[in-house]
Amino acid sequence: MGLIAAICGIASAALSVAKALGAVGLAIEGLKMVVNSLVNVCKALGLIEEDTDPEELGDKAIQAEESGIKPENFKTYEDYVKAVENFEIDPEKSKLTTEKEKAVKASELSAGLLLEKMPDVNIAGIPLLAEKLPPEKIAAIISTLKDGLGSTYNNIIGVVTNKEKDTSKISDGLSALALIEKTLDSSLTDQEALKRAMNSLQDKK
Repeated sequence: MGLIAAICGIASAALSVAKALGAVGLAIEGLKMVVNSLVNVCKALGLIEEDTDPEELGDKAIQAEESGIKPENFKTYEDYVKAVENFEIDPEKSKLTTEKEKAVKASELSAGLLLEKMPDVNIAGIPLLAEKLPPEKIAAIISTLKDGLGSTYNNIIGVVTNKEKDTSKISDGLSALALIEKTLDSSLTDQEALKRAMNSLQDKK
């Protein structure tokens, strides 16, 4: 009973993240960029096969669900995703599903994997990033999880959402955002990168 409750809790949280991300209003290319980053983190952690295409993963998950392959039927969320990866899709059914639906579903699966693997990481904060930052920066922030920087990632979320009050965590989050700015534009000095990071947080309410 405990295992079922645990995986159902993860599945519910992952679905909430995916729905929120889908409702943010990102253009399809921006949404794909964010989802690809999520999937790439899962690949780096060995949770998704390296050759898995995010759109195809979402497509498989949608069709697999119609065939009764759901998270609650497995011991772990990772086992569920492996079953989805092995599912054979119907090309005709694929035509009935939009790119956005497939991308959102892929975000649900990758979020679920990360929630299970990294329970202390604020995966639910990802849709909140889209209220402040463009897709390329969101993708770069998510990518920090590939390096095991869960605490720094959490600090970034805290800074972007203006919910972090601990000065040392705010400093760490801002430093990480400045580093991301330099990664996206190598011509920036450290001071310029920090200024751009701080300005980006004020661009949207």
